Amino acid sequence: MNKEWRTKSAKIFLILLLVTTLLFVLSSVFATNMTIDQICKNNNIHVGETVMEGSSIEHSDIQVRYPFISNPHFIVHEITTLDLFGLIQSLSTGSVSYDYSYVVSEGLSSNGVSEVSGPGFLNVEKW
Repeated sequence: MNKEWRTKSAKIFLILLLVTTLLFVLSSVFATNMTIDQICKNNNIHVGETVMEGSSIEHSDIQVRYPFISNPHFIVHEITTLDLFGLIQSLSTGSVSYDYSYVVSEGLSSNGVSEVSGPGFLNVEKW
């Protein structure tokens, strides 16, 4: 009885491991990188709007998150900035919040908060 239980549980474990690996491979194959136009549309970012010091460019209460399989540079950013809460949340949910410093060279933090002194306007660079 004990040996049958072990072999059966090992088979179930291997099947689950195979299914998980297959889903991981398929999700990375079918995932696409986001363009700047898609990001602006999804996050409700208005290019050319006025931003003040300390204001956020995200206009919705719902944070838009992206799969980290297709955007590995966002999870690398969380590791390099030691954002442990964001890293744990990303690994447990499989999605990362958008890193705005990837598109904007200066004046915005990685979470979309303006760092300019005084008013400025939002401009993004096309990739």
